[in-house]
Order: sequence, then structure tokens, then C-alpha cells
Amino acid sequence: MPSEVKYKEKINIFKIMNDDLKKLLEENLAKNETVYQEMKKIKRYLLITQILSLVKILIIVVPIILAVIYLPPFLNDLFQNPAKILESSGLVNIPR
Repeated sequence: MPSEVKYKEKINIFKIMNDDLKKLLEENLAKNETVYQEMKKIKRYLLITQILSLVKILIIVVPIILAVIYLPPFLNDLFQNPAKILESSGLVNIPR
């Protein structure tokens, strides 16, 4: 008889421990889901930040590249014949 009582007590203890473990696992899963949702938000924020920094760099670099390509011929014309450009703009009338 005493061995049966000890056996039943052990079973009850295991049931209690099993219920506690189940409760802890459920709490852990809920917390993990919260952490996962926050991580997704952070990941999205970092992606948007990277995209915007690339756009910012392009806004600065593209006009500089275009200026290097298209500005020298214009400046050469300006310095070679400034009177023609001033006459065409209507700012100055140069007698011939």
C-alpha cells in the first residue's frame, strides 16, 4: 500500500509540473510572438532608412554627374563668345 501512495503522489506531482510547464510554454510563445512582431517593425524601418539614404545620395550625385557631362560645352561657348549669349538673352544690345 505505501508504494501505491507514493506512486500516486509522484503522478500528481508530475501532473502539476506538466501543467506548470505547459503554462510557461504558452507564456513563452506569447512573448516570442510579441518579440517577432517588434523585430518585423525594426526590419521594415531599417529597410526604409536604407532606401531613403540611397535616394538622398542619388539626389546629390546625379546632378553633379550631369553637370560634369553637360556643363563644359556650355561654358566653352560662354567663354568663347560672351557677346552672342548676352545679345540672345536680350540683356545687352551690342552695336555691330
